[in-house]
Amino acid sequence: MTLSNSQEGSLLTGLYALPEVLTSNRFYVDLLVDASGLVDAFFTECSGFKRSYDVVEIAEVTAQKWGANGTNYGRVVRTKIPGNTKSENITLKRGLTLTTTLWDWFKTIEEGQWSEQYRDGDIVIYNQWGTEMARYSFTGAWPISYTIGSLNANTNDFVIEELELAVDEFYRTELSSEYSAEASDLTYKSAQFFSL
Repeated sequence: MTLSNSQEGSLLTGLYALPEVLTSNRFYVDLLVDASGLVDAFFTECSGFKRSYDVVEIAEVTAQKWGANGTNYGRVVRTKIPGNTKSENITLKRGLTLTTTLWDWFKTIEEGQWSEQYRDGDIVIYNQWGTEMARYSFTGAWPISYTIGSLNANTNDFVIEELELAVDEFYRTELSSEYSAEASDLTYKSAQFFSL
């Protein structure tokens, strides 16, 4: 089947409109725990990124007639409205190393210095070219549990260190204009690549 120039143009325009679907294996967690710098870890897995509303159900009694003969008054009408927002806990996992940065952070909370231990961070997701395409920020994070993975003499798997964080807020942030322009350019290049 041969396409006319206008048909090819509309197909190409359709390709431009398709956003790239990001993969879950290209991410970076930016978390500053102490004054020495970023956490000395590359997390291999992150989960729990959820923000939701509490649902408030309101029941009102109206003056509507109801029933088989319409003789009953006071029909109950239920309405659901959004209540407060909340952010779920975030879980970070990495291979266990010699460094004790995450353990020390957890231990500081245990020793009662929790009010000074709130931290902010970002989760950055990249496309296949390594360009930042999405950024989520969390604020007021502090560790609520620290777990070491199971040990087994019959395997050679990595020992996993897991840290669960309670967070005050979790939200998506806008990309800077520099990243947005670069992302648009890559979308154009990928459309050219697929049109060849």
